[in-house]
Amino acid sequence: MSPSEGAPLAPPIDCAKALSWVEGDRELFEELIGLLLEDLPARRAALDAAVAAGDATAVQHAVHSLRGGLAPFGAARAAALALEIEQTARDGRLEGTEGALAELARELESVAAFLARPGPCADD
Repeated sequence: MSPSEGAPLAPPIDCAKALSWVEGDRELFEELIGLLLEDLPARRAALDAAVAAGDATAVQHAVHSLRGGLAPFGAARAAALALEIEQTARDGRLEGTEGALAELARELESVAAFLARPGPCADD
């Protein structure tokens, strides 16, 4: 069954890893979610500004910061995309990162939407 036919999509985070990171403390987990959701727009804006300026060093720092913020949540796809962009930017280049940047933006939206819903990871 394809996703368009109603098959459930895999969560964009690893709930088991995220809950393990906070030793199963759901209250702390909810606090971390709140902090990430509050901080994510600023981190994305910093990345967008760095890309618009063509500043590879600032892009490298921005995606590194995003990876750090997502680490406790086990957002593997977002982290992999951020790392790919970070490695290219570390070489002083942004050429060829357009696709990964667009995918990262979509993945960040997915992570934020998943975490913003009531009781993310409630089944874990």
